Amino acid sequence: MMSFGVLTLLNLPAAMAEPVSLTMMVDDYLTLSITVDDPDAGFDAQDNDLRGDLLDMTESLSAIEESMEALLAEDAQRWSLEVEVRRAQLYEHFGNAIISSDIPNYLTSKQQRVYRYALEDKAEKLYTTAHSAYQAALSLAEQQGRDDELVSIAQVGAWRAGKLSAPDSP
Repeated sequence: MMSFGVLTLLNLPAAMAEPVSLTMMVDDYLTLSITVDDPDAGFDAQDNDLRGDLLDMTESLSAIEESMEALLAEDAQRWSLEVEVRRAQLYEHFGNAIISSDIPNYLTSKQQRVYRYALEDKAEKLYTTAHSAYQAALSLAEQQGRDDELVSIAQVGAWRAGKLSAPDSP
């Protein structure tokens, strides 16, 4: 499992579980990518690089989501908007990482197109999840009467993820 450079929220006493820790964890996640370390490497090496990065992203996402659930269990009213916005950011980034991931160079031109289409399909599902989370955050903000930076992030994110989750829409 990947280290975030900070204690996970699950390991912190409730009084210390501040949004700054969640933000740091999310910010670390937002630096992850899915790449081939050496494009000249063979089939197995390229596949292992891509698989390893994808696994790191998936495991990191699960760990952050567990931490988010712990925060919500502690005080849902206090943390719900923060958690929903950060969740949306995670899924949007995962979609971005998949779309921009390296394509193994041992594939033929036709195989690379098929591979790219498959990546786009996976990313679209992640963008849809992100869009739903941003929309949920906006609903929470309205219920809570909030109008702050998190709301601005959710508004812009909802617009962007909505465009990405439905690329063929006008």
